[in-house]
Amino acid sequence: MEGSKAYVWGAIGAVFTVLMIVILALEVPHFHYLMDSRTFVMRLAFFSILIGFVLAYFIGRNMSSIDRIRLYFIFGFFTFIPVFGLGSWINRSGSEIQNERVELISYEPRFSSAYGLIESEEMKPNQFVVTFRRKGRLHSKVSSKDLGFNFKDYPQYVELGFKKGLLGFELIQVD
Repeated sequence: MEGSKAYVWGAIGAVFTVLMIVILALEVPHFHYLMDSRTFVMRLAFFSILIGFVLAYFIGRNMSSIDRIRLYFIFGFFTFIPVFGLGSWINRSGSEIQNERVELISYEPRFSSAYGLIESEEMKPNQFVVTFRRKGRLHSKVSSKDLGFNFKDYPQYVELGFKKGLLGFELIQVD
């Protein structure tokens, strides 16, 4: 009976691990558009550790001390990815996009490929680095579409779309 219980927990752990990889793969492309990503990650990390410790407390009440400590570590660390994915998804479901006038510092087209350069391929820009100043802070974001800025002299003032997420963190809409 004990051996089959270990297999069940191992299977649950494997499914959980695959699920975490899928969540990260789906959320990482959206993460770049956060205006204050450091604060977002720190708040979600604190919240996930708190959730993990509460779960570990209620699940591990009848366990030995060392098993409870292990449970605190497991739940404290491994609740971050689901909380991160859910928090990012909830934050993106925010208000409508509002255009705001920002100071464009630079707009640089570039070619990027995950497979390296292929000789027969013509190198056309497929990414555009937008560097701008907003509310006194300098930001640099990458867009996969051409925003149509063909300025020769910088700085220029342009309108970019921003929206406030449900969790209060702002996102730039460049794609």
